[in-house]
Amino acid sequence: MTNPFKIVFHNTKGLNSPHKRTLAFNHYRKLHTNILFLQAPHFLSTYYPNFYLATTSSKTKGVAICFRKGFHFHPLKQILDSNGHFLILVGELQDIMITLVCYYGPNKQQHLFFHTLQETILGNQKGELILAGDTNLFLSSTLNHSKGSLATHIADQYCSKEY
Repeated sequence: MTNPFKIVFHNTKGLNSPHKRTLAFNHYRKLHTNILFLQAPHFLSTYYPNFYLATTSSKTKGVAICFRKGFHFHPLKQILDSNGHFLILVGELQDIMITLVCYYGPNKQQHLFFHTLQETILGNQKGELILAGDTNLFLSSTLNHSKGSLATHIADQYCSKEY
């Protein structure tokens, strides 16, 4: 891309508190964040006026992709998960086609979620792909100490594939 930019992913665990929100956005500004991927945001900000959100009525889920004021992203397609677990944006960023994905893996039935996410990405991706998210599982069976984790077993299979 022509100009470098900074991307930050943050699991906010909610930004309902004005004090917490102020601290978080001051930190993002100090980092000179251009694209902000958020998990469980529940807020709006004028510093990031280009704000895309996938959420539900409950405050337990949700992901957002935010663009700093003056940082130009031209969206061509927006795909929202009805459960608030992923958001896909396809568009032009600094004259380059790009697909941005922010996801928040569920606690259960991760294999179904990741299959759906993968199929949705493959069916819609244009240009470069940037993924940011929380898998909500261990990506290595050697790190997972729970017994018989189907999700970790499936993650091992996905991570071992070469694309």
